[in-house]
Amino acid sequence: MNGQIEVAGQKADVIVSNPNGITCSGCGFINTSSALLTTHNVDTSSGTARIVQTAKGNNGTVTFEGKGLVNPALDNLKIEAGKIIVDAPVQAKNVTMSSARSQAQYGYDVTLDVTELGAVKADTIYLVSDDSVARNSGQLDANYSLKIKGKSILNAAGNMTANDIDLDADKNLMNGGGNITARDQLVMNAGYLYNDQDGEINAKGMKGDVRRVNNFGNLTAKRNIDLRSDWVTNRGNMDAGDTLSIHSDDDYWAPVFTNYGGKVKAQTVKVGGEKVDSYIASDLYGGEFEFVSAEPSNRYEMTPEDLVDLDAFMRWLNRWS
Repeated sequence: MNGQIEVAGQKADVIVSNPNGITCSGCGFINTSSALLTTHNVDTSSGTARIVQTAKGNNGTVTFEGKGLVNPALDNLKIEAGKIIVDAPVQAKNVTMSSARSQAQYGYDVTLDVTELGAVKADTIYLVSDDSVARNSGQLDANYSLKIKGKSILNAAGNMTANDIDLDADKNLMNGGGNITARDQLVMNAGYLYNDQDGEINAKGMKGDVRRVNNFGNLTAKRNIDLRSDWVTNRGNMDAGDTLSIHSDDDYWAPVFTNYGGKVKAQTVKVGGEKVDSYIASDLYGGEFEFVSAEPSNRYEMTPEDLVDLDAFMRWLNRWS
């Protein structure tokens, strides 16, 4: 598809279906409110278009290349295919992309791929790669909301920007040298969150339900960082303008919060769980550091002076050894 598809007469929705695949370079739609590009079969026997996900259709690819699809007046753009490759700009008011192969190998196939040359710009962006990996190495820019759902999500030196960002990964959420910025709220759900040394994750407010967090880069919130996690390891910077709070419902022996050579800055730091321990190997900066535990004997409030004095802090830790 290298040109515009125009609907004559009254405005109507358009469906383009080809189980063998679709390539768009400079394509677009005129006099259309909603456009669907799909590699699934479409059944119109009932008078209404219905997607039929056949095995062959599930393995087809929709590719954006060259001039891509820049159609800012288009209300809704939907892409449904076995694999989606965005190697060019894509723009509409609302963009939804859903990839699902009939046979995903090992669950780690990249079936939704925004390359270094790719970009998606819209008011709302919703990307779904349920059975495999969604990867962004380009630009995802939403005026309002950006949501990505996948077995794993990889931000490989890409940029994600929106008012609200929701990242939902069944397994891994990896930020490799990328920038994730939510002007308001950032929500992260994953089995494992990894933010490398060049990774930037920023928001006004940040919430995460992640079994394990490993931060080498920067986690920054203007207000609160609220993490529900069994184990948080920090080797970078964790900076909350108000409160950094880490919760755990697991009674596993490992410490809920481990800080190796990193920096933690907040007005209030709270670490909670049935069993609480900590191994801090660097200075902590904040108005208050607080352990909250089911056992009253583990409650202790530290002053800013204690936090700056590492020796005093280690002596305090030895109280519980």
